Amino acid sequence: MCDRPIDQVSCCTALAERIRCGADPASACAGVADHEARIARACVRCWASKTRCCGGRPCVRCVQHGLVCVDRVLSKRESRQGNSRHPKAVKACAPCNRSKVACPDTRPCPRCVRLHIVKDCVIVPRKKPANSKPDPPEPTRDDYPLPTILIDLPDDLDDPVFGPVDPLLTAFDLAVL
Repeated sequence: MCDRPIDQVSCCTALAERIRCGADPASACAGVADHEARIARACVRCWASKTRCCGGRPCVRCVQHGLVCVDRVLSKRESRQGNSRHPKAVKACAPCNRSKVACPDTRPCPRCVRLHIVKDCVIVPRKKPANSKPDPPEPTRDDYPLPTILIDLPDDLDDPVFGPVDPLLTAFDLAVL
């Protein structure tokens, strides 16, 4: 085991060196993980297994399992969500939108007050793009018909458990028996 202390700056950057000198790769980031802030993005393997990634490349878990450590690419949805420090911009009011100028989220906006068009200072809902697909109709019960099963039973059918079958009984009555 290596007798050198693990410093917080080079926790994962000198991982290969610590493994060479006999340090346990599983505990390589153990001293830092409790006090370290959450990393920006875990590698693909740590993200998929929902385990803490130390942030170095290769990370400790990938080295320990002998896997290739790959950075995770954010999906379009994740990259669009943005940062909580920067809230999503509010749509401009109709006059500011037509003029393509910035509009604060207060109503009426200062531009509409200055131009004496306060009554027009409303947010118009966005129209769907012309090339967008229409929403599919909701499925109904008729879209999923129940299968019909026809069984030819012999006329002299006797059930060894319950005795002869009464032809007046329905399928529900038979299920209850």
